[in-house]
Amino acid sequence: MEYRTLPHTDLKVSRLSFGTMRFGSQTSEEELRTIARDAGKTLVELSFQWLLGRGIVDSIILGASRPEQLEENLKACEGVPLDAETLARCEAVWKHLRSVTPKYNR
Repeated sequence: MEYRTLPHTDLKVSRLSFGTMRFGSQTSEEELRTIARDAGKTLVELSFQWLLGRGIVDSIILGASRPEQLEENLKACEGVPLDAETLARCEAVWKHLRSVTPKYNR
């Protein structure tokens, strides 16, 4: 996993959490595009529906720079839930990409 130091801090973050709109490496992005295509979904639909399909996610903060993007994001959340195989494939990519998660008093 590639890490970067945030400017003016000693905080190191993974590429995934850096906020660069990249979901890991180019290979991972291609993998996710393949999973989305196999499921008949866009990458946005796959992303939001994977998050919503995980029992540990309470909410998603949608970001949009224009009204059409917000509408697309909301529509993506309303789609048919991912099947177990697609969820498992997404989880496999996530396990490869994730970094250490703080416990936050759990």
